[in-house]
Amino acid sequence: MAKRYYPIGMQDFENLRKKGYVYVDKTEYVYNLVTPGRFFFLSRPRRFGKSLLISTLKAYFEGKKDLFEGLKIMELEKDWTVRPVFYLNLMMEKFSSIDILNENINANLVEWEKQYGRETSETTFSLRFAGLIKRAVEQTGKKVAILVDEYDKPLVDNIDNPTLQDDMRDVLSSFYSVIKGMNGMIDFAMLAGVTKWAKVGVFSGLNSPDDISMQDDYAAVCGITEEELYSNFTEDILEFAKKRGTDEAQMKKDLKEMYDGYHFSEDSPEIYNPFSLMQGFNTKKLNAYWFATGTPTYLVKLLQAGNYNLSNLSGVSVSAEKLGDISTPQSDIVPILYQSGYLTIKGYDSDYESYTLDFPNREVRRGFFNSLLPQYIGAINDNGGTFNIRNFIDDVEAARIDDFFNRLKALLANVPYTQAPAERLEKLLEQQYQNIVYILFTLMGFNTEVEHHTALGRIDFTLKTKDYIYVMEFKTNGTAAEALAQIRESRYADCFANDPRKLFKIGVGFDHATRNLDEWLVEG
Repeated sequence: MAKRYYPIGMQDFENLRKKGYVYVDKTEYVYNLVTPGRFFFLSRPRRFGKSLLISTLKAYFEGKKDLFEGLKIMELEKDWTVRPVFYLNLMMEKFSSIDILNENINANLVEWEKQYGRETSETTFSLRFAGLIKRAVEQTGKKVAILVDEYDKPLVDNIDNPTLQDDMRDVLSSFYSVIKGMNGMIDFAMLAGVTKWAKVGVFSGLNSPDDISMQDDYAAVCGITEEELYSNFTEDILEFAKKRGTDEAQMKKDLKEMYDGYHFSEDSPEIYNPFSLMQGFNTKKLNAYWFATGTPTYLVKLLQAGNYNLSNLSGVSVSAEKLGDISTPQSDIVPILYQSGYLTIKGYDSDYESYTLDFPNREVRRGFFNSLLPQYIGAINDNGGTFNIRNFIDDVEAARIDDFFNRLKALLANVPYTQAPAERLEKLLEQQYQNIVYILFTLMGFNTEVEHHTALGRIDFTLKTKDYIYVMEFKTNGTAAEALAQIRESRYADCFANDPRKLFKIGVGFDHATRNLDEWLVEG
């Protein structure tokens, strides 16, 4: 197989095409977008191909026809009208102050003004931008194209700083409002980003854009479908399989479990993460490439601040209206988890217009919980010391219950105290420790379930291994004996009566003074 060059992190269409990098042809989508000529909005997770799509549109409007040789658009487009392009990229900055945003916008305006000029009366960003559009049309005789990449980055960078975020929003809203005011001179506009802030003013000054983020026709505009994977990367898959000592069928299965699973509409095809696929083909290793490029620190802060029940992330239901807007991430984190790519659509109920969400694949699920673990627990010693992961797994799998609970107790001794009023402390402690246990066992690869519903109540925690089932009840203001009695009286074990595995009932009590496990009683 000839050497293949994978466009890892490459977001410039012209550079990609001139240097012969692998390109999955998305130009039919480009043609379908530019033909009606209107204002579009697109939300996709980071490193999913948004920037490359915007760059492809830029090359199209600049009339660089030679770059598109051999691609689908050459069969479709006949006119190739060259237009003035205003391309704004907010991806490169960390917007930690309003000055940085102002400097960024000013630098772009200055660059455009070198070509189209500036009037002395144009003293604000919006006046300067409007003047540029007007002069570009006058000087070229063509309506303009406006392309904004990562339009929302100043907002996402300050998601945990509402005051600064409001300042960023005001600047962006004023600047983007020019698109509405100059609508008659604009042939095409697209804003692309990770998130959609529909109700916090960013879009208030705009004509309603055509939001293609969850439209079936554009579900695969970014990312790689299974059909595209198999038609473009057959030899790569075979080489990957050979390197790993497996066959083609198993390699396809491994790629699917690790990098597939994204859906961006109710009838979306299976979408693979393009960044992780390219990295995998390049290194011939099935690693968590996408997740390693950015730890979702701000999401962890939101989860902790809201004391969110992490087990609810799997199979969570959310309305279509909520899923398309993250105006209040502090009170409802699910939409931003979806738009950021940590959750994806797994089902749709047309009667209630609601979506079922879950982690898209193994890369995201394990990466997400790995990033949460040190935030909830602190550093773990995996080479002996107070906590050894391998020994912990062995104890669970061998039903050495006292041993794995003693290890868990040592681990929980490092957990930071929950700060809360006394009247709320019990509930917060219960949720905190439930989250910690859930994260830990999930990362170990065990089948876990929190608050399993039965006819007589809810089981706090259920853990299943190949040979055993553990039914656990936690009491943050009670004893292990009371917890075990609740398991018996509520007959929690009955729902596993037909399961051949050995079942253990475990009552666990917490000590408020030490904020740790106090005792546990086992019946089995």
